[in-house]
Amino acid sequence: MHHSPPLHPEDTAIVNGIPCTSVARTLVDCAEVMTKDELRELFANAAKNGLLDIDAVRRSAARVEWRPSLQLLNEVIREFAS
Repeated sequence: MHHSPPLHPEDTAIVNGIPCTSVARTLVDCAEVMTKDELRELFANAAKNGLLDIDAVRRSAARVEWRPSLQLLNEVIREFAS
């Protein structure tokens, strides 16, 4: 079982009646366990499906400023922000 502090409302979504993390928060969370290439692919898939909101990803990342994966995440964000 995984326990964490309550999520910011913007980091949650309801999909088919099921509470889950938002796309932005999911991208932030995946940066913890993915390589840069894997994370790029995830961002590309989100963009292709019209789900990538770079500003929302930045806001979500700012709420977890203690994570060691933020440097990697910010590198990928910069690639997709242009």
